[in-house]
Amino acid sequence: MSLENTTASVTTVIRGMIDDLLRTDGRDSFEYDTSSVFFITEDFVSSATITVYIGGVETSNFTYDSDNNAVTIAASLSADDTVLIKYSYYKKYSDTEIQGYLTSSLAYFPLYQYKKTFEIDSNDEINAINDYIPTTNELYFIAIIASILIDPQNIRISIPDLTLSAKRDKSDQDQIKQSFANFKNFLGSINFERI
Repeated sequence: MSLENTTASVTTVIRGMIDDLLRTDGRDSFEYDTSSVFFITEDFVSSATITVYIGGVETSNFTYDSDNNAVTIAASLSADDTVLIKYSYYKKYSDTEIQGYLTSSLAYFPLYQYKKTFEIDSNDEINAINDYIPTTNELYFIAIIASILIDPQNIRISIPDLTLSAKRDKSDQDQIKQSFANFKNFLGSINFERI
């Protein structure tokens, strides 16, 4: 996988680090009575993966309401029709929650006097102030900090050329501090020149 400086790309890495990968076994079955609104049992559904079947025949005549986690079927339904909804989902966190942790992780870079200050722009891209694009290692490190904020008891986080192991006796803040020390040692002296 090629890591890009988009929040979606870094979110995928974070999900791997916290063991919250996309599950493809979401499946709910209903029998139509009077309401054409059907509530999905799993919370963090990937809306692009929803497929709906009425009596075994796929229909695209539905909408998904993420606020209520419900599918509304606009197609004609008859009493006792079987409605099957298949979908993929995340078990632990919504994209919105992970985005919040990702945004919070960026605040640690100036706190620990890192040479770049990162921000998320209006295109959901992670960039450094002065339009520097983060390196792949920096993007992985941003994902590590977000992962520690989400679950400070991760057993082990590993990226190319750098491995960090969480200590169950250290707080998330202590782990982040140690991670920055390890990351700066890994990078060595950092100097940036505009080309």
